[in-house]
Amino acid sequence: MSVLYLDFGNSRFKWRLSDGGITAQSYEGFDAWLHSLSGHGDLTAVVFASVLTERRQEGITEQLKSALSLPLQRCVVTSSALGVQCAYRDLDRLGIDRWLAVVAAWARYGEACAVVDAGTAATLDFVDVAGHHLGGYIVSGLTLALQGLLAGTDNIRPDPAGFESAALVPGVNTAEAIYHGALYSLVALIESSYQNLLKSFPQAKLILAGGDAALVGSHLYSQHELVEDLVFEGMQLLESAALLIDA
Repeated sequence: MSVLYLDFGNSRFKWRLSDGGITAQSYEGFDAWLHSLSGHGDLTAVVFASVLTERRQEGITEQLKSALSLPLQRCVVTSSALGVQCAYRDLDRLGIDRWLAVVAAWARYGEACAVVDAGTAATLDFVDVAGHHLGGYIVSGLTLALQGLLAGTDNIRPDPAGFESAALVPGVNTAEAIYHGALYSLVALIESSYQNLLKSFPQAKLILAGGDAALVGSHLYSQHELVEDLVFEGMQLLESAALLIDA
Protein backbone atom coordinates (compact mmCIF):
# COMPACT_ATOMS: atom_id res chain seq x y z
CA MET A 1 0.00 0.00 0.00
CA SER A 2 1.37 3.43 -0.96
CA VAL A 3 0.83 7.10 -0.23
CA LEU A 4 1.21 9.48 -3.16
CA TYR A 5 3.22 12.59 -2.28
CA LEU A 6 2.98 15.61 -4.57
CA ASP A 7 5.02 18.81 -4.61
CA PHE A 8 3.43 21.47 -6.84
CA GLY A 9 6.12 24.01 -7.72
CA ASN A 10 6.10 27.13 -9.83
CA SER A 11 7.12 25.57 -13.13
CA ARG A 12 6.65 21.82 -12.63
CA PHE A 13 5.41 19.24 -10.15
CA LYS A 14 7.25 16.38 -8.47
CA TRP A 15 5.87 13.17 -7.08
CA ARG A 16 6.85 10.00 -5.30
CA LEU A 17 5.13 6.92 -3.96
CA SER A 18 5.95 6.40 -0.27
CA ASP A 19 9.73 5.82 -0.18
CA GLY A 20 10.16 5.47 -3.95
CA GLY A 21 12.14 7.70 -6.24
CA ILE A 22 11.22 11.28 -7.12
CA THR A 23 9.95 12.15 -10.59
CA ALA A 24 9.58 15.70 -11.93
CA GLN A 25 7.14 16.55 -14.72
CA SER A 26 5.79 19.61 -16.50
CA TYR A 27 2.22 20.70 -15.92
CA GLU A 28 1.50 20.14 -19.60
CA GLY A 29 1.61 16.43 -18.92
CA PHE A 30 -0.44 16.49 -15.72
CA ASP A 31 -3.68 15.13 -17.22
CA ALA A 32 -1.97 12.18 -18.87
CA TRP A 33 0.05 11.44 -15.73
CA LEU A 34 -3.08 11.55 -13.57
CA HIS A 35 -4.88 9.19 -15.94
CA SER A 36 -1.97 6.74 -15.67
CA LEU A 37 -2.36 6.66 -11.89
CA SER A 38 -5.96 5.48 -12.02
CA GLY A 39 -4.72 1.91 -12.39
CA HIS A 40 -2.66 1.97 -9.17
CA GLY A 41 -4.96 0.01 -6.88
CA ASP A 42 -2.46 0.09 -3.99
CA LEU A 43 -2.78 3.85 -3.41
CA THR A 44 -4.32 4.69 -0.04
CA ALA A 45 -4.00 8.48 0.27
CA VAL A 46 -2.60 11.63 -1.32
CA VAL A 47 -0.47 14.22 0.50
CA PHE A 48 0.51 17.41 -1.30
CA ALA A 49 2.27 20.73 -0.88
CA SER A 50 1.71 23.63 -3.22
CA VAL A 51 3.06 27.11 -3.94
CA LEU A 52 0.45 27.67 -6.67
CA THR A 53 -2.31 30.26 -6.40
CA GLU A 54 -5.41 29.09 -4.57
CA ARG A 55 -7.46 29.24 -7.77
CA ARG A 56 -5.00 27.11 -9.69
CA GLN A 57 -4.57 24.70 -6.83
CA GLU A 58 -8.33 24.27 -6.42
CA GLY A 59 -8.58 23.11 -10.02
CA ILE A 60 -5.83 20.53 -9.53
CA THR A 61 -7.35 19.40 -6.24
CA GLU A 62 -10.68 18.74 -7.90
CA GLN A 63 -8.95 16.73 -10.61
CA LEU A 64 -7.19 14.61 -7.99
CA LYS A 65 -10.39 13.96 -6.07
CA SER A 66 -12.28 13.04 -9.20
CA ALA A 67 -9.63 10.77 -10.69
CA LEU A 68 -8.39 8.97 -7.56
CA SER A 69 -11.27 9.07 -5.03
CA LEU A 70 -8.77 8.97 -2.15
CA PRO A 71 -8.29 10.94 1.08
CA LEU A 72 -6.49 14.16 0.17
CA GLN A 73 -4.42 16.09 2.70
CA ARG A 74 -2.44 19.30 2.35
CA CYS A 75 0.75 20.47 4.04
CA VAL A 76 0.48 23.92 5.64
CA VAL A 77 2.78 26.22 7.56
CA THR A 78 2.20 26.27 11.32
CA SER A 79 3.71 28.44 14.05
CA SER A 80 5.79 25.46 15.16
CA ALA A 81 6.40 21.92 14.01
CA LEU A 82 8.68 19.17 15.27
CA GLY A 83 10.86 21.53 17.26
CA VAL A 84 11.05 24.38 14.74
CA GLN A 85 9.57 27.81 15.53
CA CYS A 86 8.48 29.78 12.47
CA ALA A 87 9.85 33.32 12.07
CA TYR A 88 6.86 34.59 10.09
CA ARG A 89 3.99 36.30 11.90
CA ASP A 90 1.73 35.86 8.89
CA LEU A 91 2.10 32.14 8.29
CA ASP A 92 0.30 32.32 4.95
CA ARG A 93 3.15 34.39 3.54
CA LEU A 94 5.78 31.67 3.96
CA GLY A 95 6.00 29.24 1.07
CA ILE A 96 5.23 25.71 2.17
CA ASP A 97 8.24 24.37 0.28
CA ARG A 98 10.53 26.51 2.43
CA TRP A 99 8.84 25.37 5.63
CA LEU A 100 9.01 21.70 4.71
CA ALA A 101 12.70 21.99 3.87
CA VAL A 102 13.47 23.74 7.15
CA VAL A 103 11.52 21.21 9.22
CA ALA A 104 13.21 18.31 7.44
CA ALA A 105 16.68 19.83 7.84
CA TRP A 106 16.15 20.34 11.55
CA ALA A 107 14.85 16.78 11.95
CA ARG A 108 17.92 15.46 10.13
CA TYR A 109 20.62 17.41 11.94
CA GLY A 110 19.16 19.06 15.07
CA GLU A 111 21.66 21.83 14.46
CA ALA A 112 21.77 25.38 13.16
CA CYS A 113 21.61 25.31 9.39
CA ALA A 114 21.29 27.24 6.16
CA VAL A 115 18.83 25.57 3.79
CA VAL A 116 19.05 26.43 0.11
CA ASP A 117 16.42 25.40 -2.42
CA ALA A 118 17.80 26.19 -5.87
CA GLY A 119 14.78 25.97 -8.13
CA THR A 120 12.84 28.39 -10.31
CA ALA A 121 13.19 30.79 -7.41
CA ALA A 122 16.20 30.30 -5.16
CA THR A 123 15.35 30.42 -1.46
CA LEU A 124 17.68 30.54 1.51
CA ASP A 125 16.38 29.92 5.02
CA PHE A 126 18.22 29.86 8.32
CA VAL A 127 17.64 28.05 11.61
CA ASP A 128 19.52 28.64 14.84
CA VAL A 129 20.79 26.08 17.32
CA ALA A 130 17.51 26.21 19.28
CA GLY A 131 15.35 25.45 16.26
CA HIS A 132 14.21 29.02 15.70
CA HIS A 133 13.62 29.80 12.03
CA LEU A 134 15.44 33.09 11.41
CA GLY A 135 13.79 33.95 8.09
CA GLY A 136 15.52 33.96 4.74
CA TYR A 137 15.96 35.32 1.25
CA ILE A 138 14.16 34.77 -2.04
CA VAL A 139 15.95 35.59 -5.28
CA SER A 140 15.63 34.53 -8.90
CA GLY A 141 16.93 31.07 -9.67
CA LEU A 142 19.51 30.71 -12.42
CA THR A 143 17.13 30.33 -15.36
CA LEU A 144 14.72 32.97 -14.07
CA ALA A 145 17.56 35.44 -13.64
CA LEU A 146 18.61 34.83 -17.23
CA GLN A 147 15.07 35.21 -18.54
CA GLY A 148 14.54 38.42 -16.63
CA LEU A 149 17.68 39.96 -18.08
CA LEU A 150 16.91 38.89 -21.63
CA ALA A 151 13.36 40.21 -21.34
CA GLY A 152 14.62 43.66 -20.40
CA THR A 153 17.40 44.05 -22.95
CA ASP A 154 17.90 44.01 -26.72
CA ASN A 155 20.49 42.26 -28.85
CA ILE A 156 21.70 39.81 -26.20
CA ARG A 157 21.80 36.19 -27.28
CA PRO A 158 21.94 33.35 -24.77
CA ASP A 159 24.80 30.87 -24.86
CA PRO A 160 23.63 27.44 -26.12
CA ALA A 161 25.95 25.78 -23.61
CA GLY A 162 23.97 27.40 -20.79
CA PHE A 163 24.92 27.20 -17.14
CA GLU A 164 26.59 23.80 -17.46
CA SER A 165 29.71 25.50 -18.79
CA ALA A 166 29.47 28.60 -16.59
CA ALA A 167 32.21 29.50 -14.13
CA LEU A 168 32.91 32.10 -11.48
CA VAL A 169 35.42 33.99 -13.62
CA PRO A 170 34.64 37.12 -15.62
CA GLY A 171 33.13 36.35 -19.02
CA VAL A 172 35.09 37.24 -22.14
CA ASN A 173 31.97 37.70 -24.25
CA THR A 174 28.47 38.93 -23.51
CA ALA A 175 26.89 35.48 -23.24
CA GLU A 176 29.57 34.31 -20.80
CA ALA A 177 29.23 37.50 -18.79
CA ILE A 178 25.49 36.89 -18.38
CA TYR A 179 25.72 33.23 -17.36
CA HIS A 180 28.76 33.69 -15.17
CA GLY A 181 27.19 36.73 -13.54
CA ALA A 182 23.95 34.95 -12.69
CA LEU A 183 25.85 31.98 -11.26
CA TYR A 184 28.25 34.20 -9.33
CA SER A 185 25.39 36.21 -7.82
CA LEU A 186 23.68 33.13 -6.40
CA VAL A 187 26.89 31.49 -5.21
CA ALA A 188 28.03 34.72 -3.55
CA LEU A 189 24.73 35.11 -1.71
CA ILE A 190 24.88 31.54 -0.44
CA GLU A 191 28.50 31.81 0.63
CA SER A 192 28.21 35.19 2.37
CA SER A 193 24.97 34.39 4.20
CA TYR A 194 26.29 31.02 5.34
CA GLN A 195 29.51 32.58 6.60
CA ASN A 196 27.43 35.09 8.57
CA LEU A 197 25.50 32.22 10.14
CA LEU A 198 28.75 30.49 11.09
CA LYS A 199 29.82 33.56 13.08
CA SER A 200 27.01 32.89 15.55
CA PHE A 201 26.76 29.11 15.12
CA PRO A 202 30.14 27.58 14.19
CA GLN A 203 28.65 24.09 13.75
CA ALA A 204 25.92 25.22 11.35
CA LYS A 205 25.24 22.99 8.34
CA LEU A 206 24.80 24.11 4.73
CA ILE A 207 22.15 22.05 2.94
CA LEU A 208 21.25 22.26 -0.75
CA ALA A 209 18.11 21.01 -2.46
CA GLY A 210 16.28 21.78 -5.70
CA GLY A 211 16.83 21.23 -9.39
CA ASP A 212 19.98 23.36 -9.64
CA ALA A 213 21.46 22.21 -6.33
CA ALA A 214 24.19 20.02 -7.82
CA LEU A 215 25.21 22.69 -10.33
CA VAL A 216 25.35 25.46 -7.74
CA GLY A 217 26.98 23.19 -5.19
CA SER A 218 29.82 22.39 -7.58
CA HIS A 219 30.87 26.05 -7.40
CA LEU A 220 30.65 26.51 -3.62
CA TYR A 221 33.75 26.75 -1.49
CA SER A 222 31.92 25.91 1.73
CA GLN A 223 31.33 22.31 2.70
CA HIS A 224 27.72 21.35 2.09
CA GLU A 225 25.32 18.46 1.68
CA LEU A 226 22.96 17.76 -1.22
CA VAL A 227 19.59 16.38 -0.13
CA GLU A 228 17.34 15.81 -3.13
CA ASP A 229 14.20 14.79 -1.25
CA LEU A 230 14.22 17.38 1.54
CA VAL A 231 10.72 18.69 0.78
CA PHE A 232 9.32 15.16 0.59
CA GLU A 233 10.98 14.33 3.91
CA GLY A 234 9.18 17.33 5.37
CA MET A 235 5.85 16.10 3.99
CA GLN A 236 6.27 12.71 5.62
CA LEU A 237 7.29 14.30 8.91
CA LEU A 238 4.20 16.52 9.01
CA GLU A 239 2.07 13.53 8.05
CA SER A 240 3.51 11.44 10.89
CA ALA A 241 2.93 14.32 13.32
CA ALA A 242 -0.70 14.71 12.18
CA LEU A 243 -0.06 18.31 11.11
CA LEU A 244 -1.82 18.08 7.74
CA ILE A 245 -5.24 19.49 6.87
CA ASP A 246 -7.95 17.91 4.75
CA ALA A 247 -8.16 19.37 1.25
